[in-house]
Amino acid sequence: MKQKNRTLTGLLLLALCLALTACGGEKTLGVVKNQETGASLSLGMTREEVETALKLSSEEKEHRPDKTWPELKEALSWQAHYGKLENLITVCYDWDTDKVVELGVEQSPSNWVLDGAITTGATKEEIKKQYGEPSVPEDQAIYYRNDNTQAYGVGLSYNYDADGAKTDGTNTDMFLSFMIDPDGELDHVGVIKYDKKYDIVGVDDNHVDFTGESKNG
Repeated sequence: MKQKNRTLTGLLLLALCLALTACGGEKTLGVVKNQETGASLSLGMTREEVETALKLSSEEKEHRPDKTWPELKEALSWQAHYGKLENLITVCYDWDTDKVVELGVEQSPSNWVLDGAITTGATKEEIKKQYGEPSVPEDQAIYYRNDNTQAYGVGLSYNYDADGAKTDGTNTDMFLSFMIDPDGELDHVGVIKYDKKYDIVGVDDNHVDFTGESKNG
C-alpha cells in the first residue's frame, strides 16, 4: 500500500511539474489579442512576426521611414498602424532592431483585448480588479493632451520587472499604461518596453509614425 501511495504521489508531482512548465512557457502579461481574428501581439516580436500574426498582404505592410530626412535623424523608433476601425492597432518598432517596443489601442469599441480582460471602454475599477493598485499613485499620474497644459484624465501605470513581478518603478522592464478619460472610461491602452535610451515615459517623445511625421514636437 505504501509503495502504491508513493507511486501515485510521484505521478501527481510529475503531472504538476509538467503543467507548470507548460504554463511557464506561455507569455500571458502584456499580450494584446484580437478577439475577431485571433491574432496575438506582444513586446519583443519582430516586424516579420507581427506581419505574419496579422496575416498582412504585401500592400498592407508598413515600411520604415527614410532616416536620411533631417527630422528623423534622432528618431529611436518608428510607428505603424494596422487594421481599420475595431481592428486598428498601433505598433511601435525599435529603429535598430525592428522589434516591438510599444503596442497601443485607442479605438473604441475595439476587438483588441489586453491579457484577455481589458479593452477600451473599461472602467478604472475593472482595471484594478485585473491588475491591483498601480505602481504610480493616481494623484501623480494625471495626463495631458494637445498643448500639455490642460489635464485631460487619469493615467494608471503598472510597472513590471523582467520576471513579470510588479514593481514600484525600480527595475522596470515593461509597463502597462491606461488612460482614463473624464467620463471614467479607458480610452487608451499601452504596453510599453522600458529602455534607458528612451524617455522615462516610454517611446512617445522619440518616435515617428510611418508617414514620416515627426513626433518630437
